Amino acid sequence: MVDIAIAHGAVAPPGGAYDYNNTNFVLLGMIIEKVTGSTAQKEITTRIIDKLGLKNTSFPMDPAMPSPYMHGYMADPNLNDPGAAATQDTSIETPTPFFTAGAMISNMADMKTWVHALATGELLSPAMHTEQLTFGPPNTASYGLGVMGGAKIVGHSGEIPGYNSCVYTMTGGNGATFIVFLNRYPSKIEGASDQFLIELVKAVDSASK
Repeated sequence: MVDIAIAHGAVAPPGGAYDYNNTNFVLLGMIIEKVTGSTAQKEITTRIIDKLGLKNTSFPMDPAMPSPYMHGYMADPNLNDPGAAATQDTSIETPTPFFTAGAMISNMADMKTWVHALATGELLSPAMHTEQLTFGPPNTASYGLGVMGGAKIVGHSGEIPGYNSCVYTMTGGNGATFIVFLNRYPSKIEGASDQFLIELVKAVDSASK
């Protein structure tokens, strides 16, 4: 995956511009394994999953899914064929292309626990947490170090074939938590979970005024 990305060349010199891409997270996973001499799966499990008591969260190394699970769908590539189905089930696939960019399984209860830890800096030193939530150049007003949001909410969103999700909570972890799981990606609406989230936040913000 990294070789493919490098073949495209750099978008800008390091620190020169913001450009979100999964390759950065894959590289971080490789750094984790180089520094610790262990697997990213083991480090994420012991340092995050176990510490937060996430009982339904895992970093899989094979296509197996714990049962029961929400099936994910995407448009059938043969959709123009009159006899083709409208969608195809993409629930079972190898996690290796996504690696530390998002090859994890979880549920809503665990995601609520995780995003609260993200917002409060539970697993980080105060200095590191402050740096994590610094939204600004060369990042953007809505992106810090592996965290999306800004002044009001913090969290992240993402997608892989068949699934699109987002989880956010109020900055500081003292308010409402928003979690949206959708089991279709790609779809006609890009980032559909984020669109749902935006409308939810608008509704809550309007009701509180």
